[in-house]
Amino acid sequence: MTDRTELSKDVENLDVDYLAEFAEEDKSLEGLEEYFIPPTLKKLEANSKPIEVVEEFGAGSMILSPQNDCVWKKGDPPFKFVPILFVPIFRKWLNFDDPEGPNVVETSFDSMSDLAKVARNPERRNAEKYGNDNYTYQCIEHLTFGGVLYDGKFAGTQCVLSFERSGHFKGKSFLTAIQSRRCMVKGEFINQPLWSQVWGIESIPQTNKRGNRWFGINFRVGTPSVIEQKFVEPFKKMHVDWKEMQNNKRIIFDDESTANDVNVSTPVDADFA
Repeated sequence: MTDRTELSKDVENLDVDYLAEFAEEDKSLEGLEEYFIPPTLKKLEANSKPIEVVEEFGAGSMILSPQNDCVWKKGDPPFKFVPILFVPIFRKWLNFDDPEGPNVVETSFDSMSDLAKVARNPERRNAEKYGNDNYTYQCIEHLTFGGVLYDGKFAGTQCVLSFERSGHFKGKSFLTAIQSRRCMVKGEFINQPLWSQVWGIESIPQTNKRGNRWFGINFRVGTPSVIEQKFVEPFKKMHVDWKEMQNNKRIIFDDESTANDVNVSTPVDADFA
């Protein structure tokens, strides 16, 4: 894991030289990678739970869940995020009007699966009925990024940023912006690797034609826009490791226990903080 003390001057630079003699031979972390579930970056809505967290940080703030650490709140500059791996996730949800929901009843990571095809079809994603035809399932594509916070007191923290529902279009715009990034190398422009890109992330108030109001994720090119040279090898290795772990189902991005939270609901009427 990347040393977060190198990533930010805001983090206390602890003197841990006394651990050096154990570092090379230490095996205490072996086996833990089978249970790797990075925390999820979530936006707080006015009706998010627990309400105590909303009252403390304010609606629109972005937290790491499930530990409820605040990464960004209104008035802060965008926080820096480096995407390491992109994973599209497809989920079938119970309808949000169903008192038993919202719950995920099916998940797929296969873009060619039947669930993926339904989730990507506007005419079919909310068509399947259940519960004596009282409700319809909601099949959703989650555009999910595993990445690293690149500044602030949580710099170096590995986490998940996901775009879905009302934020799906913004997620596709983010994917397009990522693919459009170029950098100059030896006089030629090349595609900038995903794991080398620095982005600024924040939440902004949004509304729709029905008058629903909520907070959406906004992105901009980070300053600087590329990681420091000393992080090239560790971030590249993290990308390779995460991709292998994802293929072997040993890493869980945006797991279902956190997906079942009101923070990922459809837009709701809310009073902005």
